[in-house]
Amino acid sequence: MLKPRLIKKGLFLFFIKICFCQPTIPAHRISYSVSGHTLTVPYFRNLALGETWENVKVAIISIHGAGRNAEDHFELLSSLAANNETIDSTMIVAPLYLLESDVENEGLDSTVLFWPSNDWNAGDLSRSTGSNPRPAQISAFSVIDSIFHRIVQNNTNVEKIIFTGHSAGSQMVIRYAAGGRAQNDILQEHDIEFKYVSTNTPSFLYLDSMRVIDENSAPFQFAFQFGCGTANYYKYGLENMNAYMEETGATTIRNNYMNRNLIYLIGEFDTGGQSDNCARDIQGENRLLRSFIFFSYLGNYYGDSVYQNHHLAEIPNAYHDFEDMVFSDCGPSVYFGRDSNNCIYVDPAVVNNFYPDVDAGEDQTANYQELVLLDGSNSSDPDGSIITYLWTQILGLPVVIDSADHPIASFVTPGQDNTLRFVLTAEDNIGAISSDTTTVSVGALSTQKESPPLLIEHPLIFPNPFNGNTTIRFDGDINKYISVRVYDIKGREIRILAREHSPHNASNTIIWDAKDNNGLAITAGLYFVALETKDNTLMKKITYLK
Repeated sequence: MLKPRLIKKGLFLFFIKICFCQPTIPAHRISYSVSGHTLTVPYFRNLALGETWENVKVAIISIHGAGRNAEDHFELLSSLAANNETIDSTMIVAPLYLLESDVENEGLDSTVLFWPSNDWNAGDLSRSTGSNPRPAQISAFSVIDSIFHRIVQNNTNVEKIIFTGHSAGSQMVIRYAAGGRAQNDILQEHDIEFKYVSTNTPSFLYLDSMRVIDENSAPFQFAFQFGCGTANYYKYGLENMNAYMEETGATTIRNNYMNRNLIYLIGEFDTGGQSDNCARDIQGENRLLRSFIFFSYLGNYYGDSVYQNHHLAEIPNAYHDFEDMVFSDCGPSVYFGRDSNNCIYVDPAVVNNFYPDVDAGEDQTANYQELVLLDGSNSSDPDGSIITYLWTQILGLPVVIDSADHPIASFVTPGQDNTLRFVLTAEDNIGAISSDTTTVSVGALSTQKESPPLLIEHPLIFPNPFNGNTTIRFDGDINKYISVRVYDIKGREIRILAREHSPHNASNTIIWDAKDNNGLAITAGLYFVALETKDNTLMKKITYLK
């Protein structure tokens, strides 16, 4: 896609423009009448707000950042509309929120409104000072209310209104989406789609006092955080709100935000935004992280249904640059509904997913040529299910792992002293992967323990495989065993065949009838017979056929 060249700058020049350049003042004005006084706000536009346009289907209002580069916003969106062949049916409006210094430097008349440098994007009132008095004041959000209403009144075929902004302007988008009143009023009489698009947002409006506990954890978890007394003050929370937001009310704000159609675009490399403001920094270390944390917070606060209306996209190779957002793969989709499959949204299930809790079992000791069970059956997933397991050997003489893709696997130890280490890797239904390790020390058991162990004579199991009954016959005294149990391939106990304090068994045989502890017939498959003494456990495979 052709990108306009008039905006792109080196990083240094971009910084200079934001910090020091005087904004370009457009000739066009939005006029307001307050208590009989005329007030004006400069704006860039391709079509006048006060005139009727039958061809307009989409209206885009874009809010500049701290550099007050409204002209750049207008030019970028106009170029995108032209590239997508929608410019003839699109109205583009870019209002300019001036500071007092802008008014003085440009010698603007007393009708032109100006705002405080920090709070114009929070909906605060315009200013009137001794040096630059104004006959009346108006909320920055009332300016947007009026633009919305004028678009609907003068464009009878308009179908969609998009309110977007970048950086400081995106903070206005977030706050107005929550507290703005025009959408609710318009929808009472008109069937119009509203969309809010915030790009590279430095901070967000939280709906309660919960903040992220550990921004390096996965997934994010939230609790009340101490250490920042202003964390819940507006414009970061809902305490001490300004007059406009108080009139809307906290309950309506919460309901509005849940139901607004909101898209958050954030650059992959937008990792700046650090400040000395704890209310901002408690939301996350940088803009990229804050966006993901807030997106997760929405599900924590509202529940998963919020993600029907709220979507987050991380723009590859993008920085803190509105041009990067507009001309990304998401730009045509977000603003004009084109190539929607090209915009990849973050899956909230992935953001909010807990990793599997993998348990590879306790470390073990084993004799030469002994069957050892690797038991990961205590692994679990806190909010879903584990769908794959994989045992791999990472240390020691190579052994062949049987059933390596099951929670319980087995192998036969080598015939010499060795230390074997295995890792169990598990993946859950969302795709999150965790692992755990266990170690098996192989050697003559008499050298591994302070006292000689009770030797386990290898029992004879016949028939094996079997399809009715099978007999386990011991060469030694069966009553020396603490227990004889059967487990399935997932490590679940199926049957207790013998245990300590069982009645004396003089025949040294056990007959298993292929039933579980509840007397129900088992299914065909591989099972393990575990023979346990006080010193050791021997595992024997057994296969049941039907």
